[in-house]
Amino acid sequence: MRQKHDEAMKNNDFLKELHIGKIIKDIACHKGISSKKIAEVICRYQQNTDKIFKANDMCTEDVVRISYLLEHNILDFLAKEYLSHLPATEHFIEPATCLLRIDVKKRHITHYKTCCHREFLKKAHIGQHIRAVAKKMAWREQDMANLLQCTQSMISYWLSKKSITVKTLIRILLALQYHFMAEVYLSQMVIDFAITRFNDFILTVHTHQIHVTPSNGDDGLMVYRRIDDKN
Repeated sequence: MRQKHDEAMKNNDFLKELHIGKIIKDIACHKGISSKKIAEVICRYQQNTDKIFKANDMCTEDVVRISYLLEHNILDFLAKEYLSHLPATEHFIEPATCLLRIDVKKRHITHYKTCCHREFLKKAHIGQHIRAVAKKMAWREQDMANLLQCTQSMISYWLSKKSITVKTLIRILLALQYHFMAEVYLSQMVIDFAITRFNDFILTVHTHQIHVTPSNGDDGLMVYRRIDDKN
């Protein structure tokens, strides 16, 4: 337990420098999207939209909504940058929420939206999910509190929340070495960009995912879950 605690504290060092608002600002400025437009999407900071770019941390669900507006999966970026060492979990593999059809002979890609991809946020409840996993893994709240160097009441508070901040979520999953972000959010997110903007694509085929990126180096990205032909 002591070793896990020391590893968790070491892993959390980068969180001191991590600034969610700055990441959002850099992407928004590159894409020409104003803070006012972002404020409309998350229904916050209408009186002072620049607060978004100054926010050191932010509600995870708001970051998901902003990701769709920016057509850039910020959580996926954070996961690849800081959480790649965490093992993938079984619930990370989910059916596609849209279908990507590739015609190799005609060099043609068609994608079909089947729903509003943000709809999953209505049912997503990070606290309940962590609680369910903790029960399955026989983790006591006091043990979790020891790993996170916080009180048991704080653990109970987080477990009651539908959404918590990004940096808090990262702290928890690093301490417990369990990829809650992948299960609750990344497994459901499909960020689309306009295919018609590009002539050539790079397809990266993984075991359960297909990544579509433009060959010109633009940061546009689509991620699709692979499904059985029978489905």
